[in-house]
Amino acid sequence: MRISLNVFLGGALLCGVIASANAADAWKLVSDSNFGFSVLMPATPQLANFAKPDSPGVTEHRYVLDQNDVLYLVQVEEFGKGATMPTDNKANWDAAAQEYAKGSGMSVTSEKAVTLAGANGVEILFADPKSTDRVKADVVLSGMRQYWVFALGSDSFLAGPDAARFFKSFQIAH
Repeated sequence: MRISLNVFLGGALLCGVIASANAADAWKLVSDSNFGFSVLMPATPQLANFAKPDSPGVTEHRYVLDQNDVLYLVQVEEFGKGATMPTDNKANWDAAAQEYAKGSGMSVTSEKAVTLAGANGVEILFADPKSTDRVKADVVLSGMRQYWVFALGSDSFLAGPDAARFFKSFQIAH
């Protein structure tokens, strides 16, 4: 009986590993040569484009994947003619963090310098005081674009393998 149980448990474990590998392989490469980036997401995101009326010459492109309890988002801000390009310094990152916090109703819990896709940027963590929602945002400037890479979910999601895979996979075409 013990051998049968061990074979069953071993088979179940192997099936779990195969299912986990298949789930990991189901991630999709999302890339857009027009906006110069690629990233892995667990499904195909929706694309939305916005002109920013308060920022002449700036167009925002959002790739959003909402999976109910978690959200993945890549936001590309393009700075065209007449637009004021942000600078790569702490004052810019602080202002961007505060602007997002104000608009989202969240508060900034931490901010630190990071390298994202080979470029200097910032990692900003936000918390929603009314829920357990947290946001991790990595922001980087490259050329005439500012890239925001967001994940929203619980603390365990943001510290887990899916969020890590998402952030680590982000690349900028230089």
